[in-house]
Amino acid sequence: MTIGIGMLFFITHVLGDFYLCNQKLTIYSEIDKKNTSNKDIIIHSVIYQILFLILLIFFGVNIKFIITFLLIGISHYIVDTFLFFIQKIKSLPNTRIYRHLFFIKQTIPILIIFLCLWYLKSETISSHIALKIFVNDFYYIRLVFAFLLVGKPSNVVFKKIFTRFKPDSLSEITTDDKTYQKAGATIGTLERMLILICIINGLYSSIGLIFTAKSIARYNRISNEPAFSEYYLLGTLSSVLFTIIIYIISFTIF
Repeated sequence: MTIGIGMLFFITHVLGDFYLCNQKLTIYSEIDKKNTSNKDIIIHSVIYQILFLILLIFFGVNIKFIITFLLIGISHYIVDTFLFFIQKIKSLPNTRIYRHLFFIKQTIPILIIFLCLWYLKSETISSHIALKIFVNDFYYIRLVFAFLLVGKPSNVVFKKIFTRFKPDSLSEITTDDKTYQKAGATIGTLERMLILICIINGLYSSIGLIFTAKSIARYNRISNEPAFSEYYLLGTLSSVLFTIIIYIISFTIF
């Protein structure tokens, strides 16, 4: 098994657990405790399982691959169900437990995927032409992996880690104001994508232009609200840090 095939596994995990996942299951917020049901977990797990089984089209129908993909899907359902029932315990502290649940939810499936890759290390894959082109030209699989990570996963991680630093002026915004919330997440995603493009192409000085444009748009609030300016700086520096780490993981380590 090549590193490229391993990254295909992780791309599938990211797609299933973030981009094709119900928002309630991804965030584990206080609202989720009231609204999430076991039916949501089942639907999410079925979608996650189907994504991995689709890989059989490219890998070839092999008993080891079938067992592996079923193991990944079933274990994912077990982990999500276990965390779902923990989440329903009313006596648990609100913010900290949801943050821990999120990172546990991500760590366990990733470890299981690594174990499955070790189990499949001696297996050969199908000679499917599309897969060979995709894997042999490893640059493209790196790009897909990196751009997926700087999107929704980074937004969710930022929210879990830095919510406690959010100024009161932002905390008072109601959950009904979905336009404002989505705009902030979209701006963060576009910012990281542009930074990633600059890093990949060696345009390091251009990163400053991104921050300049962002600062101009928020100039009044930065000038008049010290708490917001600190939160803004925290978010900006975090975007840079997340993007650099993702670049190193995608293009240097692997």
